[in-house]
Amino acid sequence: MPLIRRIGIQGFRRLKDVDLEMRPLMVMIGANSVGKTSFMDALSLLSASAKGSLNQHLNALGGISSVITKDRSGEIALNGEVDNPGYQPPKYSLHLVPQGQGYAISEETLTQDTFGRPDAFKHIEARYGDIHFSDPETQRLQKPD
Repeated sequence: MPLIRRIGIQGFRRLKDVDLEMRPLMVMIGANSVGKTSFMDALSLLSASAKGSLNQHLNALGGISSVITKDRSGEIALNGEVDNPGYQPPKYSLHLVPQGQGYAISEETLTQDTFGRPDAFKHIEARYGDIHFSDPETQRLQKPD
C-alpha cells in the first residue's frame, strides 16, 4: 500500500497553512484546540475526495462554512503526495470555495513529474466543473464522454 509522503492544508479550521512531511509512524500531541482533530478531519476529507464521497463527508463535518478558516480568503486547499516506488510521486490537489449554500471545486489536479520531461504529466485537471482526464492511449487530457 502506498504511503502518504506529504500533506498540505490551507484554510481548514485553525490550520491556516500547514505543510507536513509524513513518516511511517507519527504521533500528534498538544494542548486542546491547537489543531490535532482539524488535521485528522482534513486528512479524512482528502481521503473522501479520492473515494468520491466528498459531498457526504463535508456535510458530516457541518458544511464548508463550518470548516473554512474565517480570516482566510475564502478557500480550503488540500494537497497530498504518495510514494510510488520506481516512479515519481503522484501529487493531488483539491481547492474548495463556498458557493451559495454549498461549495464548488475551484481546482482539482492529479499530476506526476516524469523523468526527463520539463512539465508534470496531468492525470486529472478540473476547474469549476470543467473536467479533463488523461486518455491512456493518446496521453492527452480530454473531457469525459
